[in-house]
Amino acid sequence: MVSNRLDKVHKKITKKKGKNPNLHEGSRDTKRLQSAAQRDDKLNRLTKVREHQNRPYRMHTVASRLT
Repeated sequence: MVSNRLDKVHKKITKKKGKNPNLHEGSRDTKRLQSAAQRDDKLNRLTKVREHQNRPYRMHTVASRLT
């Protein structure tokens, strides 16, 4: 499952500022976008690791259903 928090933050900023917001480097909205991007990366990375760790359990349940 891919996180979409960055899209939500970007949409909210676009509604507030207009279609083409000119954000300078240290603005509050730029910081919001950066933190949302970092949060998305972290959530996607943790989801991938969690799926990899749960793979043996899922294989076991699938195998037990077949027998």
